[in-house]
Amino acid sequence: MDARLPPLLVVAPIEPRTTGNGLSMRVANLCVAAGSCYDVHVAVIPVAGRVRDAGRVAGLRVTVLHASSAAANPAARDAGRAGVTLADLLRPRPGTPVLAVRSYLAPTAIALAETIGSAWVAVDLDDDDEAFLESSGDVGGAANVRRLMKAVVPRVSAFSAASPREAAEMSRRHGIEVVTVANTVTVPAYRPPYQDGRSTVLFVGNLTYEPNVDAATRLALEVMPDLRREAGRKVEAVIVGPYNPAGPLGGLEACDAVTLTGFVDDLGVQYRRAGVVVAPIALAGGTRIKLLEAFAAGVPVVTTPAGAAGLDVTHGEHLLVGESPGDLARLAARVLERRPLGEGLAANAFELVSRRYSPAAARTQMAELIARAEANGRPAGTGRPARGRPAR
Repeated sequence: MDARLPPLLVVAPIEPRTTGNGLSMRVANLCVAAGSCYDVHVAVIPVAGRVRDAGRVAGLRVTVLHASSAAANPAARDAGRAGVTLADLLRPRPGTPVLAVRSYLAPTAIALAETIGSAWVAVDLDDDDEAFLESSGDVGGAANVRRLMKAVVPRVSAFSAASPREAAEMSRRHGIEVVTVANTVTVPAYRPPYQDGRSTVLFVGNLTYEPNVDAATRLALEVMPDLRREAGRKVEAVIVGPYNPAGPLGGLEACDAVTLTGFVDDLGVQYRRAGVVVAPIALAGGTRIKLLEAFAAGVPVVTTPAGAAGLDVTHGEHLLVGESPGDLARLAARVLERRPLGEGLAANAFELVSRRYSPAAARTQMAELIARAEANGRPAGTGRPARGRPAR
């Protein structure tokens, strides 16, 4: 980033990357969006897993904390100690604003902001965790998120989320204004040429994440048998993403015409071979970066209402939406067999992702979040004497 700009400290649960894990991609997107007006330094408290070296953001300063550090445990009872530890490790300029990614890092970020006398502290909630946990039956987990939000809301200058719908719902529920900072993908200058006649169904995701494991299993075991009957020809499913061969997905390798590739360095190759992306997602929060990638690659998409949730998309215009595995199979067969349908979906989706989900759009939304944080100023409780290296 640019050291001539004022500093911003981002506290994240995973290292930023431009590919692979969805959360690491969101961290990267936020940092790049903020980098147009701040010199960004990322402090990673690795509670959301490790990522591969692929997809590093050029020029971005990243400090990964050791697991034994007191600051590396956001559930620690003494959040203030974690904040002091972070300040001692990172030596930020006094007054440096702080942006935390995910609600569970808010207490640590607030404590850090108090320690260094931050001008403001913002939190990117990303998803509506409370609603997601309630819908998945985890009532206790949802209650914990509710208590956490009640505690941090008065001490945070601004909030953001990936989905406009979830941002509006959390704004209503917590009596705050949550700014939308959408997930983004790199969009080529020109739409890739539409390739019809392909017989490959593609699903891409982090296959260590339970909703994606469920989606991949539904695709292989429930959608693909119906799709082969609907299409009347051999259709292959390619499932891309890191997975545990000894886990529940290992058995899918024995399924007819189903290939699990594991992690791949170049997703572009997989998209160029695909006739349609099918995402049978039953439960999820936020927005699916995997669908935005398909839009940018010019590949038509078939998904569920949960898969499309949070995106500014219309069934029949940007993608096709089906409820059941049978619906998804029927819709995917239509895309594979009807060139005008697939080409029209791909063209409309590419225009949408170029306009609404590009890095340029995220920079505008990040500027809104920063403006709100600056207008609200230092929140309640962040008035401790600043610590850190002298101002430059």
